[in-house]
Amino acid sequence: MPVADPKRRVEPPGGAPPPSEAGFPNGDVVALVPLAEAVCRSYYEHYADEDSRYGPAGRAWCQHDNQYLLAWAAHEAVRHDGTLDTNIDWLCRVLAARAFPLERLRHDLELAAEVVSPLPAGDEVAAELRRAAERVATHAA
Repeated sequence: MPVADPKRRVEPPGGAPPPSEAGFPNGDVVALVPLAEAVCRSYYEHYADEDSRYGPAGRAWCQHDNQYLLAWAAHEAVRHDGTLDTNIDWLCRVLAARAFPLERLRHDLELAAEVVSPLPAGDEVAAELRRAAERVATHAA
């Protein structure tokens, strides 16, 4: 998700790159870049105003954040150690502080669940993404 503040220019993501692959519960290592691209395409179909609000950096943030979200959900589906909840809570605080609509993050997680669900063991990862969407809804309320 892009950083939301229409009064200032949004910079593209910096620092360490997001994960490019993740282990799924069936032992497969799955490439996250094409999955995140698919999520972002769907997200931007629903939220056409994102380009005018954030410019090209918004799409870079969408890709970046979705690679993390997918990696966190896959990790949780394999290890069940609470990492996803911790990271979702952190991301909600960051995005809320930047006035990003958390309802859009919730919807993004649901879109991500739709993208991974058809993959082998994708249902387990999708379940974690849907659970994360419910968690975001509690932050947005």
